[in-house]
Amino acid sequence: MTSFTIAGLFVTGLLMIGHPARSQEAAACDATTDRCSSMARLMTDADETFATVTLQIDRSGANPILLVTAPLGIAARPGARLILEPGSAEIPLPLDVCFPDGCRASAELSAAQLSQLAEARSLSVQFIPFSSGETVAGDLGSEDLTAPLRQAGVTLP
Repeated sequence: MTSFTIAGLFVTGLLMIGHPARSQEAAACDATTDRCSSMARLMTDADETFATVTLQIDRSGANPILLVTAPLGIAARPGARLILEPGSAEIPLPLDVCFPDGCRASAELSAAQLSQLAEARSLSVQFIPFSSGETVAGDLGSEDLTAPLRQAGVTLP
């Protein structure tokens, strides 16, 4: 499942933006650290990046870190969050740093969170633009992140 919800739709205070995610074809693995990463880029109508979601993890399945890069101008206090469906589990992602090309938010995942992410059907990336009270969101399939890692031999729940 690589899709976004309908662009420009307001649903209970949530602005849904975007179009198909473009995930990398293969996970990138570092032979020295035995660490792999998988990335999915969520795009807008104008073919601009809405957000980038990356899962970094040891090949053994240990030390998972979830990163979201969102555009400049997101509200710093709430950061970003990832909602896992079904079940509506939430992974809060506090902001780490902002660069000229966007702001990075991340979280180290617990074993339970990694399991929920691996078993989820879809992931909703959400954040609030600084000048707005509306949450913007983009959805992608969890397999957009997990399938390349599994193909690279990473142990996932």
